[in-house]
Amino acid sequence: MKLTFIFLMLFFSINLYAFTLNNSFEAKFEEDEVVVNVADNTCENIGYTNQDILDMLDDALNDYWNSVPTSSLRLKKGNLVRVDDAFHDESLCLDNPITASCQSINPNLKVSKNILIACNGNTTFFTNPGILGTTIISSYSVSKNRIYGALFLVNDIVGSAVKNQERADMVAYLAHEIGHAIGLGHSPVKDSLMYYSTVERRKSLGYDDIDGVTYLYPIEQPFACGSLSFNSQEKNKNGNSEILSLALGVLAILIVGKLKLSLKQPIGPK
Repeated sequence: MKLTFIFLMLFFSINLYAFTLNNSFEAKFEEDEVVVNVADNTCENIGYTNQDILDMLDDALNDYWNSVPTSSLRLKKGNLVRVDDAFHDESLCLDNPITASCQSINPNLKVSKNILIACNGNTTFFTNPGILGTTIISSYSVSKNRIYGALFLVNDIVGSAVKNQERADMVAYLAHEIGHAIGLGHSPVKDSLMYYSTVERRKSLGYDDIDGVTYLYPIEQPFACGSLSFNSQEKNKNGNSEILSLALGVLAILIVGKLKLSLKQPIGPK
């Protein structure tokens, strides 16, 4: 019975995903390479300049999302880009502050391509200095499940808690918000970068983060050569079943044989 249980565990696994998406239609960027730019407007109250944020992107991208070998997504550090003053001065939502549901997005803050990080000092939108920032998918297509552009606003009001962030924590914060920009929501798993609370900033991705970005941006598997006959669908079906059964049978014999052998070995020092 124990051997059977071990055998079944070796061949069957259930993928339990805890990650969430920040939209209902599984949107993602169409291209594998996405550029992250920083707005050139002034950051007044966070203790970091626009150039500081741009410089930290090297670590925020490469130490986190670009380190996942099972994901095709590659985030690229962009440049300081000129933007309208509206990105710093105006509210992202025309109807509500960040604490409520944003029903009407300010068209003056629309990002049509890639990801843009900008400091925002609008006190109608950022009503609480303890909120570090927010990210929204700015341009998208529901029918095509596509993200075209995303906007990440850093809270730049007086007393912003961003000013209290050490560099390593700031890097993790940037990586967290960029996770939202590429389509991920919050994770309930505490050791994840995308965990909803800021408790202790993560210095690396958790398994849930890796599962999430791999789900949205999987690596395409190359075609492989084989020697199976495709003379008919029925023959192919039966042939595959026979090959699979034979393979599983051989592996089962090898595994059970090794387990029996190991059970006969004395436990302890020889």
